[in-house]
Amino acid sequence: NPGHGVYAVLIVFGLALGLSGDIWLDLKWIYEKDMEKFLNAGFIAFMIGHVFYIGAIYKFAGNWSVLTAVLPVIVSVVVAIGNVIVSEKLLKLKFGKFRTIVGVYTFFLFMTFAVSAVAMLNNSFAKQWILMSAGGLLFAFSDAVLSNMYFKEGGNTKPNVVINHTLYYAAQFVIASSVLFIK
Repeated sequence: NPGHGVYAVLIVFGLALGLSGDIWLDLKWIYEKDMEKFLNAGFIAFMIGHVFYIGAIYKFAGNWSVLTAVLPVIVSVVVAIGNVIVSEKLLKLKFGKFRTIVGVYTFFLFMTFAVSAVAMLNNSFAKQWILMSAGGLLFAFSDAVLSNMYFKEGGNTKPNVVINHTLYYAAQFVIASSVLFIK
């Protein structure tokens, strides 16, 4: 999409950091004694990737008021805190020493969806923001499955692996597709 290189670069950086996060998470299975370090590195890479997505949305969606710029932040804080509490209490996930990073990551994860949803509403359902919203939601669903795989006893099943990968790669594809429609 000529003329929109900055948006494309921000999205590509986000996707590349996702790839980096995947590598860190895979290494935790190979070097089990360093599992905690690799899991943290994966979380951090994914978080930074979401910062690139969020920055691209804020920069290129325009039409921001104080309310529309701040509302996704407030909602994402509530969702992040609620997610940790609900996941541990109702879903019986055991975050343990990863509780804080799960909460912080959930904030950035949900911000990708929340900011793109507001951008979609502010821009009359423009295709690029529909795609970013859908991608953000697919990432959230993927990570919900991944949380069960990592933090719930018996959650790392073959069906969960297939569901997680399907949602995750769909999210990447949909977000990458937004580059074609940016205006």
